[in-house]
Amino acid sequence: MTNMRGALSAPFLGLSLVALLAGCGGGGGGSSPAVVPTQVPVIPTVAPTQAPASVLQTQTLLGSAGFVSPTSNLTVYVLSADTINNSSCTAASGCLALWPIVLPPVGAVMGNGWAVIVRSDGKNQLTYNGNPLYSYAGDISAGQTNGNGINSFGGVWTIARPGMATARSSSRLPIQRQRRTRTADTKP
Repeated sequence: MTNMRGALSAPFLGLSLVALLAGCGGGGGGSSPAVVPTQVPVIPTVAPTQAPASVLQTQTLLGSAGFVSPTSNLTVYVLSADTINNSSCTAASGCLALWPIVLPPVGAVMGNGWAVIVRSDGKNQLTYNGNPLYSYAGDISAGQTNGNGINSFGGVWTIARPGMATARSSSRLPIQRQRRTRTADTKP
């Protein structure tokens, strides 16, 4: 029988403690009935106002800091033909076979120029200052910069660097294409 009394007194003790704690606190001299909430509201968390300075790692490449992929440690590039948050490199043109897109790192906090776009093929691509980011199939080990300066797929490929300019607006694209003489696309 003592076991039954112990089993009944534990829940009673818990309820008594809740009622006692609910009655405490407050501060005013008046007495008001204790209110015990039946459901705790969920408060949404707010993202930090200051994102990390860089989503990708940097490394000295050709004399100054350039971005490298955190997973492969390979150099990251931009294409001058791309416009703000819009990639012109497609699988149909053969571009993606040589210039794979840089995927956003898992759990990375975007901000300070970093963002993710959804490409026309439905894949997510990391951008910096509106510039879509790529790696180069000709770079096979860390620190290589074989893609820098290649003129192919309608533009020049350059190393993505901290503080680089925002990608150009698509409204300027037709004028620039008329002035540019296009060279044959090159492959490694």
